[in-house]
Amino acid sequence: MSKTSSSSQALRWFPWVAIAVLLAVRLCHEWFGPDIWYHLALGERIARTGATQPADNLLLQQPAFVNVYWLFQLLVRGTFALGGIVGVSALFIACWFAAFACWLRTTGAGRCAAWGVGLALAIVLVCQTRFEERPEVFSFFFLALQIDALARWDLAAAPRRSALVSFTLVQVLWSNVHGYFVFGPLLVAAKLVSVAVGTPRADWPRVRPAWRGLWLLAVLTVVATLVSPFGLRNWTGVLTLWNFFGTMRHEVQEFLPPTGAFMALWTVKLFWLGWATTLLAALYVLVNAARREAFALLLAAVGLWLSATSFRNIPLLVFFGAPLAAVVLQRLAAFRPFEKLSALTVGAAALGLAIGAVAGAFGPSSFGIRESPAASPIHFAGYLRADGFRGTLFNHPADGGYLEFHFPALRLYGDSRYVEAEPVREYFAALRRPEAFRQLDERHHFDAALFKITESRAVLLALATDPRWRLAYADLHRALLVNLASPAGAFARVRLLAFYRGEDLAVRANGEAALQWAVLFAEANDPDDLLRLLHALGAAPRIPAAVIETGLRYGLAVRNAPVLAAARTLRSKMIVAKPADTEVIDRLLAQTTAP
Repeated sequence: MSKTSSSSQALRWFPWVAIAVLLAVRLCHEWFGPDIWYHLALGERIARTGATQPADNLLLQQPAFVNVYWLFQLLVRGTFALGGIVGVSALFIACWFAAFACWLRTTGAGRCAAWGVGLALAIVLVCQTRFEERPEVFSFFFLALQIDALARWDLAAAPRRSALVSFTLVQVLWSNVHGYFVFGPLLVAAKLVSVAVGTPRADWPRVRPAWRGLWLLAVLTVVATLVSPFGLRNWTGVLTLWNFFGTMRHEVQEFLPPTGAFMALWTVKLFWLGWATTLLAALYVLVNAARREAFALLLAAVGLWLSATSFRNIPLLVFFGAPLAAVVLQRLAAFRPFEKLSALTVGAAALGLAIGAVAGAFGPSSFGIRESPAASPIHFAGYLRADGFRGTLFNHPADGGYLEFHFPALRLYGDSRYVEAEPVREYFAALRRPEAFRQLDERHHFDAALFKITESRAVLLALATDPRWRLAYADLHRALLVNLASPAGAFARVRLLAFYRGEDLAVRANGEAALQWAVLFAEANDPDDLLRLLHALGAAPRIPAAVIETGLRYGLAVRNAPVLAAARTLRSKMIVAKPADTEVIDRLLAQTTAP
């Protein structure tokens, strides 16, 4: 092989290898989603009891919940037992790679390298908004697999038995993993419609065997959705979730459209650029080849609609849009301007982003498989193990799955399973409003309550000034208050307040938590705990200006010299969002030294 040929081959593979490296790097991150933990907890119970919908130990009961995820839960539970969170992350990484491989096969992006590499890099960046350990990842894989099978369906002959069997088996697996299984029959229906619309009358004798095969596939696919321990309840469970999403879409962040605050994410801006491009491509194909490309157009329309209406559905634009991308790439195949330069540019960009992620350019959670102290109650779990508390605990739903998995005997209020609107709405209200929490407490008589400081400061303030409750534990993100009237509340004889454990306060989630603690103690007129907080945060290399400002304003208001002195020592570590912050701090500091 000549040197020129070798360099051409290397250039051809370079951008694809770089994109694969970027994908792997972006998938190796902290576990920041809460759902994986309740799935692991249910998987453990399924393995122990043999029941696909095992009884849980939660105070909040939602009878409408149908555990369509049971097979996924068993899979991740077994993987966790073998390899821990690294093993489970490897499973999800493999699933994402398989889904993208199906996308590449459907689109033919590898055969149109000049345009395909740029498109592949873009879809990795767009999909990274949903790089979480959730069962929907398996849905993306099964969806991509079925779309690829239907896009390649041979209309010139009757389908082979192996094609029917493999498609049906995929649907059976999908129907026991995640609620998106309903897309399977809809995909086949879209293929039937596209064949009916796109086949000229003269060609019907040729396509009739394939047409009959598609109808058989439609029947097999619908039957496959019922091959589940829940039978028809598989569908009623999905319908319940659909109704819940509609009712609660303004109260659960991921149900909202990817607009508003989401636009602060550059990947969401990129998504909307891709969305607009997909719409223009669909309009172009609609004008030029509507009948022939009806399947691609139908799926693209579904992807455009679903991704625009919910943040969680952003990847659906990519996978539903794959057949349309194939049509467009075929038309662009002959147009290859600056092909080598494009390949080098895309490859270099992908490698640069991967190196940046490893170096922490996208935040401390951008690389490294580990538990997240902000997302999971890791430090509180250590406190529980040392203390042995086993009473009833009101908790944030994002913490429920983790505690449920690690402390199966603990009576928690709830986890992040959301099915029934009214009890979930009541749950959310109790996290934010003191009167709503007290109403819930009157019914359940909690022994203790675990809150996130950033979401429940108002409730914490009300309980901190209530003689029936006592702050027993705190870390940067969470606070445990115990009910002194409860027998189980007697366990908290010692207060463990560890507000800083090495977190980077320049990270928004950590800095906001530190600020909320400072505001809470100032509002509660608690100089001792405010002083304790400021001393603890003094170990951090960087401290948000707002924390220092809160300490200074409180110290000046009540003329507390120790608080003022503690806040003053933090000035050299101050992080400012804008120059005006420095002016405010310096003006307050000047007041502390005024005679």
